[in-house]
Amino acid sequence: YRESSCRQIISLGSGFDSLYFQLQRKGMLREGDRFLDVDYETVISKKVEIIRTNPELRTALRADLTDLTNTWGAMTDQYILAGVDLRVVEDFQRVAERVCGFNLKAPTLV
Repeated sequence: YRESSCRQIISLGSGFDSLYFQLQRKGMLREGDRFLDVDYETVISKKVEIIRTNPELRTALRADLTDLTNTWGAMTDQYILAGVDLRVVEDFQRVAERVCGFNLKAPTLV
């Protein structure tokens, strides 16, 4: 996993967890790594609002959040927040693969 050129992290039911920002601050994320926060749309919408209105978090992202298409959420090249009901596995797979560009066969930490 450490040597893989395509490292992915998926945080299921992420809530208001700040793991992405902690890993980034500690220098544990490399260019090309992808981090996906998944939770209900209501939770993700609030989390996106918090990030967009907090100058420190916006600066830490190093890029503006862009709204996702075909689902609720936002993303940068490395950090994706997606509103998905995890009880519907097909919706999660669709969002992860098609919307977020994740390769579910690549090394992935969940």
